[in-house]
Amino acid sequence: MPEEALRTFEMALDAKPGYQDAWAGKGKALSALGDHFEATESLYRALLKDKSHAEAWFTMGSIFHDFGKVEESVRCYAKALEHNEFASIPWVDMGTALYESGRREDALICYDRAINLDDRDMDAWYNKGTVSFELGDHGTALAAFTRVTVLDSKHEEGWFNKGAALQAMGDFPHALRCYDITLNIKPRHYRAWNNKGATLFAMDRLQDAAFCYGKAIRIKADDPQGYLNLAKALEAMHIYAEAVQNYDRAAELMEDSQAVTEDRDLCMRKLEESIDLV
Repeated sequence: MPEEALRTFEMALDAKPGYQDAWAGKGKALSALGDHFEATESLYRALLKDKSHAEAWFTMGSIFHDFGKVEESVRCYAKALEHNEFASIPWVDMGTALYESGRREDALICYDRAINLDDRDMDAWYNKGTVSFELGDHGTALAAFTRVTVLDSKHEEGWFNKGAALQAMGDFPHALRCYDITLNIKPRHYRAWNNKGATLFAMDRLQDAAFCYGKAIRIKADDPQGYLNLAKALEAMHIYAEAVQNYDRAAELMEDSQAVTEDRDLCMRKLEESIDLV
């Protein structure tokens, strides 16, 4: 517990005020307790004694990251790794900071370094999958998310993202299997219902797709994507009146609804034409 650790380090400093490891440990404990100002003071004391103290640099980087100071956190993580490059966690955290600053390729390098040090580091594999997917490297993303699910067969986000990678690669049957596993683990995973619906839609199973979108909407009624997806499925089934209603609901929930409004207007014209034919 951080409270007990803090007391231990304070006792150590009472006995030996210049003990840099105790200052670093105190800073880490204070940071865990949310006292970032006092934590920073302790970490500076540690670094004054030993500028190569990797743990102090790492904790300082975590504090900067918590405050949204990404570049400062990257510099601190780099310092930590300069003095201890054989720990996987700093590589993962530095990768996350780089990712948040828009440097996705550099983030991937960090995640790979973490994996080389510990191939069971699930965060490194998951983050590698996320960044690879965003960069359009769906094969690498698939391999990374598959590794996550091997390490933890109950990792619903690993299964969900593995499904997304398979879906992006056009492997719809295996994508469906991943979404089903996700939903077995977490039945109210509304994004899995939406993605399962999109996969079924791509397979021309429109009624099944509409059912999935309906499930997603019931779980998260303020998500516009569910209404938009359901509208498209209903429109494809020529159920224009209900489709228009769902386009309207999606537009209400979107900040930029121009594209949805255009789709809604096209669907409305189809509805009017179908009425005229009758």
